[in-house]
Amino acid sequence: MEKPLWTEVMSPEAQDTINGVVQDINKNKFTVFCGAGISRNSGLPSVWEFETEVMDKLPAREQEKQAIIKSDRPFERFMEFLIRGTP
Repeated sequence: MEKPLWTEVMSPEAQDTINGVVQDINKNKFTVFCGAGISRNSGLPSVWEFETEVMDKLPAREQEKQAIIKSDRPFERFMEFLIRGTP
């Protein structure tokens, strides 16, 4: 079987990442976060509504919530919060 063309221009690390994503998709262990209004037009919550709902269900301190909201990159800060967990 011939290798895909993209493998010629990507580093081995990038190829490993893509292969990992493909494997996770095949195992139904992958979630896509989309933006630019796609979720709103589909009847799903906006990023702000999603973040608020998740933070309300987690033991996030008010100070942490405000830091996320006021960040110049709130979604990235929110994802860091989820990955790191709460103290």
